[in-house]
Amino acid sequence: MILDGCRVLVVDDCYLIATTTGLMLESAGCCVVGPYGRLDHALSAARTSGVDAALLDVKIRGQFVFPVAAVLEERDIPFAFVTRGDKGRVKAVYPLRPIITRPITERALCAFLAAA
Repeated sequence: MILDGCRVLVVDDCYLIATTTGLMLESAGCCVVGPYGRLDHALSAARTSGVDAALLDVKIRGQFVFPVAAVLEERDIPFAFVTRGDKGRVKAVYPLRPIITRPITERALCAFLAAA
């Protein structure tokens, strides 16, 4: 499979969603980096981790995840935002970045990663 061994950074502060996302990624052959549920930890991982792509919950503990997105963009690492209701805010700041709408499906994850 094309995704075998793909290292994906997962940033999400909801344990259940992060775990479910991780399981979907692993079943697609990916290696999960994280999940990170605190902005400072996610920033550190974005700066130092060897990842191929990232999935970013738009808000982590009430804070927008845009600083993490900026680091990934600097490093030329593809990423998608994951949200249920903050699409407008994301499109205002990152109009060209993909958004995966919750509830997340394995199909949506694989489509993003294959394109990335």
